[in-house]
Amino acid sequence: MSRRVVVFARAPVEGRVKTRLSDALPPAAIRLLYERLLEHTVARAAQSSDSQLELWIDGDLEHPFFLHLQAQFPSLRRVAQSQGDLGQRMATALAGRPGMHTVLIGSDCPALDAITIESAFARLAAGADLVLGPAMDGGYVLLASRHSHLPVFEDVPWGTAEVLEITLSKANAAKLNVELLKPLRDIDRPEDLSEAERFGLLHGLKPM
Repeated sequence: MSRRVVVFARAPVEGRVKTRLSDALPPAAIRLLYERLLEHTVARAAQSSDSQLELWIDGDLEHPFFLHLQAQFPSLRRVAQSQGDLGQRMATALAGRPGMHTVLIGSDCPALDAITIESAFARLAAGADLVLGPAMDGGYVLLASRHSHLPVFEDVPWGTAEVLEITLSKANAAKLNVELLKPLRDIDRPEDLSEAERFGLLHGLKPM
């Protein structure tokens, strides 16, 4: 079965990325942290063997930082995200390659590694319809599926603590076979910066 890892990203423009960190870091530091998180994520995703690596981008596909990533990872495929809310954009990404086992991740969970990605692929291969990697804040940091269409993306209050619970409810109603991975911590708010520090991603960044 063909496999791919899809990383959702946003062009690293000051004031448009990780805005909830603005009470702790100045805009330039937030942008640099985001770039470090994204590069860290792509590097780990690239370690997943026999998988096509795709970067689905909200913003300028030719942003210099994306060209920098492309130079490091020549097989990286850059794709423009669709319009709509996060659920619609994820649904489009899944539908873009019917018949492939897909792991979809964001760029704000430094603990998410190739072992976690391989575990998601293994569970799909064993028959799971949907694999979720819970985030400790009530969302999820990974979604994997062997189907190109899933009934779990509509009417979800994205960015809230109910995302995982509502997604599981929708999946159960659709009688999907769901597997959960271990919860991981993502970096959204100032109190999450200790996780960035744990991975050495705050080096040289000055707080407010």
